[in-house]
Amino acid sequence: MTDTTDSTPATPEDAAALTLQAEGLAALESGDNTQAVSLLTQAVGLRPDDAVLRADLGMALEHQQDNEGAKGAYAMAVALDPDNPIYRFNLGAACQRLGQGHEAATHYLDALEREPMLAEAYFNLATLFQDAGHLDIAEQHYRNALEARPAYVEAAANLGLVLRRLGRLGEALDYLRATAQAQPDVAQTFSNLGLVLNEAGQYQEALAAFDRLAALRPFEAAPHVGRAHALRGLGHLTEAANAIRQALSRPEPTISAELEAAQIAAALQAGGNGAAAQALVGAWRACGVTPILRHTEAALGVAPTPPRADPAYLQQMYDAQVAMLTEQTVASAAATLSPTLASTLARHLGPAAGTLQVLEIDCGAGALAPLLKPYASHLVGVHPSDPALRMAARSGLYDQLVHGDHAQVLEQSADSANLIVSTDIANHLGDLAPLAAAAADALLPGGIVALVMDAAEPWAPAVTLKENGRYLHRRDAVETALRQASLAVVEAVPLPPATAAGVERLLVVARKG
Repeated sequence: MTDTTDSTPATPEDAAALTLQAEGLAALESGDNTQAVSLLTQAVGLRPDDAVLRADLGMALEHQQDNEGAKGAYAMAVALDPDNPIYRFNLGAACQRLGQGHEAATHYLDALEREPMLAEAYFNLATLFQDAGHLDIAEQHYRNALEARPAYVEAAANLGLVLRRLGRLGEALDYLRATAQAQPDVAQTFSNLGLVLNEAGQYQEALAAFDRLAALRPFEAAPHVGRAHALRGLGHLTEAANAIRQALSRPEPTISAELEAAQIAAALQAGGNGAAAQALVGAWRACGVTPILRHTEAALGVAPTPPRADPAYLQQMYDAQVAMLTEQTVASAAATLSPTLASTLARHLGPAAGTLQVLEIDCGAGALAPLLKPYASHLVGVHPSDPALRMAARSGLYDQLVHGDHAQVLEQSADSANLIVSTDIANHLGDLAPLAAAAADALLPGGIVALVMDAAEPWAPAVTLKENGRYLHRRDAVETALRQASLAVVEAVPLPPATAAGVERLLVVARKG
């Protein structure tokens, strides 16, 4: 933001400084950032106590992407004119670009003390809290921005996304529809609207949003991914397959396109149309072989079943899942599991005393941290997805978070854990023997491992890779793998499905002698 305060020349040095200022701003306007910085630096040298010149230099340094320099220039402007809210706002923005969120928030609040209707300060505060996961505070600041400027379209769009993360899809759609109406030529508004409409199950309206997005961005994959999702939701699988082929054929197909292709192929196969599923996979393969494609081919039975999912596939899948998480889905995932797991741990560990070394080898977004931390003197969370770990870190409950594959971490953790917990990784392993052996090596004597997994029916094969890419394990086969690793199975408890469309799960607890 710029300030319009004028400086009046009183000396030849002042006049020269103002000439340099005018030339510097002209250079900035023309895009010559280097020249602008040079001229404005000279002007500041002639009038070092001129807050306006300091702020102009900060703006030029900002355009040159020298955020440290911009921060210093804006800080000098604030020191020279402490009551100017624009200077304080610009200083906050420089701090935010440097990743100094706490300091940025302080400067934004200082600016708002001096100008309570500074909409941009509310907006930037909201983005800080949104990125930090404090969605309720972000919501309030976006609302403040809209109160200060009712036509602030970007604030309305971001508020819609925050409301979606909070699980309030109806309210979110109100804001996103208004944003799309106000900005009919801005592609991102239709992308946001279409994504939330798909999530809300309003597939017909989502199709219209993605049709508009396709008109605005005809060469990108995203519109076709969105259309494919909506068509799949409507049950139009043939049309969905055609749409996702268009996405996959783009020069830069996305992870979301591949994951949607995998779901469409699985739905076709499950619906008895294996030929169409294989045709889709064949078209996909023609666009290039990827970890997601290889896993999908195995899940459809057109390639050998691997002993475990490729770590690269898992990272891509988890990253995509985290991007779509809401506070509601995280809470509901914990709610379906925590009571049973809590009572089971209490039976085998006794009262939580904060004395154990606890290793959660697939911590995800950290939903189980409140349950596990009371047992732990040291709680370690492991996950292959960086975005998931960032969400897990927000709880402040983990003593250590490790980005990586569970197998590598277990290998490096010999005789170090009293408790190992996994709630998902077995669903991506066909052969449980390596996991059982690694867990046994990582446990201290008397330590326990608790594994949650999707359960196969008693009459089913010992392990099955389903069309959806997840492995099902039969209870007796799980217990055999644990016993062969010298772990004593002490309990096996059935669990309800994680989702309405899911399968029954199994919690198995084993102890190291």
